[in-house]
Amino acid sequence: MSISIASFLVPKCYYERMQDLAEDEWLSSMSYEEFREWNMHCIIELTNEEDAWMVGLCRHLKDSKIVLMDMETPCARFTADSFYFNENREVVIVNPR
Repeated sequence: MSISIASFLVPKCYYERMQDLAEDEWLSSMSYEEFREWNMHCIIELTNEEDAWMVGLCRHLKDSKIVLMDMETPCARFTADSFYFNENREVVIVNPR
């Protein structure tokens, strides 16, 4: 079974919340379409090794096997469901509200 990395990019509703709450000028300065285009560009530029790693990450996201712990909120745990590449091309893993 093939996994589409792009299908795990943060959805528009997450992006709108990120724009509303983030103090990050990079996020607030672009539309969701531009944000998605940036991320698609990052995906296209992945090396074979990075692509394989991202496919594995997406499989884990699909199977709810990535759990994030927030040390600020009494060590609350959140299952991750998506990701995006930030302005430095770092992978940011996201959990739903």
